Amino acid sequence: MGRRRDRYRAARVDAPGGKDHARHADDIDSEVLAGFLHALRTADLTAPRLWLRLCWATWRAGAAAITALRMRRRRAEHIVAAAIARGDLPSPALFSGGGENATVA
Repeated sequence: MGRRRDRYRAARVDAPGGKDHARHADDIDSEVLAGFLHALRTADLTAPRLWLRLCWATWRAGAAAITALRMRRRRAEHIVAAAIARGDLPSPALFSGGGENATVA
């Protein structure tokens, strides 16, 4: 069971956008499951290609979760950039570098 889970997690991280959101993988998995269950609850079970419709609903839920994470990150970056421009936050250049050029305040 452990190897199967490790392969699943590796495949999830290797998915498009997966490395960017590896720390949010459980949140994305939850949204995927919620999308599948919602589609299962609302789907017409007598219509053809039920499994295909459920798979696409699941994929759309995962894509929406990743898009929401990307939008949240962009908003956060914009807020931080605006705070740096106003002088409310120090420049990130002060924290990069290190080594001989590092300054201790």
